[in-house]
Amino acid sequence: MQEKRPALQEAGKERGMATQADRSAYSFCKVSERDTLSVHQDGPPKGPVTLSEVLLQDLRVERAHAHCLHLGEDVTLHLSPAPQPILYSVLEGSILLDMPDEAPVTLYPGDNALIFYGDPHQLGQGPKSETGETPDITPQLGETVTHRRVGQGPQQALVLQSVLELTYLRKNAHVSRAAPDLMVLRSPTGPEANSAPLKSFPFFADQLLADLEGPGALALASAFANMQLCYALKQWTSRLWGESIHDIRCPNMRRVATVVREINAHPDRAWTVPKLARHVGLSRSAFAAAFQEVIGEPPITFLTRTRMERAATLLRTDSLSMYEIGQRVGYPIESSFARAFKRHWGIAPRSFSGDDGNEEGSLSRQ
Repeated sequence: MQEKRPALQEAGKERGMATQADRSAYSFCKVSERDTLSVHQDGPPKGPVTLSEVLLQDLRVERAHAHCLHLGEDVTLHLSPAPQPILYSVLEGSILLDMPDEAPVTLYPGDNALIFYGDPHQLGQGPKSETGETPDITPQLGETVTHRRVGQGPQQALVLQSVLELTYLRKNAHVSRAAPDLMVLRSPTGPEANSAPLKSFPFFADQLLADLEGPGALALASAFANMQLCYALKQWTSRLWGESIHDIRCPNMRRVATVVREINAHPDRAWTVPKLARHVGLSRSAFAAAFQEVIGEPPITFLTRTRMERAATLLRTDSLSMYEIGQRVGYPIESSFARAFKRHWGIAPRSFSGDDGNEEGSLSRQ
């Protein structure tokens, strides 16, 4: 499996314009047909650039090019890559979404799926394959949300497909990735709500479908997409950093954010400090110093702690062997996993899990 590519979206060069990312909060951003400049001439502003500033200035949905897809039960629709983020909002029925390097997910009414980098994907699970393309971004906006029927027979699902034109998105964002490739936002009242890490901003599907008719329909679709995007990134950032505030202007801060996400998502990988540094395009020493400054501990300490916390969770909740748990947290040899666990928590994993006949111990990091 190809490893994800690093780096949180950095303010800077777009469409041939020179970057000032190291000297200011923002450089030129192109908003529709107007060039705007927000540069602090007297040096960087005091205090961190907040998530709200990023969502309001960089990652706001300028326009959503929305279409309603009616998928028949006999079809699987294969969609080619798109240069923009794509948002799917399920209005009726249920649909299987599958894309490379991600587990297939079934989406239900009220669920949203954000494919942040427009990766190729497929919708449905019918026996007939049909190839399609996501709609092009066009300079002219109409007043209606068009409807498209794909396949025959009873309807699998009715899905609102929105191709998102963001205020600012670097051309190299598809190479230097930091946001998750796929964010699944579950309806707070849906069947997957209890186990979902991210929730949709609640909406009534019938009401939304009715409002996507007549004058102003695409403006409403854009506002709806912006709300779901904002809600998704707010939740994702909170899961990554908690309530702490970080200055996201710093390119190294953004690289560290990428590493934190990758470690949390893939603790099983054979990470080393040189590998993590290469993952975000820094030298070993520069990466270690940046990580220590942002996180407050060395990268290996953070990696070990993340793995041991994941292992403790697996021991509490899953009926897995010590070997399987070790594999999932990056220790292919069971004895190495056991030594690392005991060194971190002060108790052997088998004692903690109760496999040796003792009651589950309480973890207290040594």
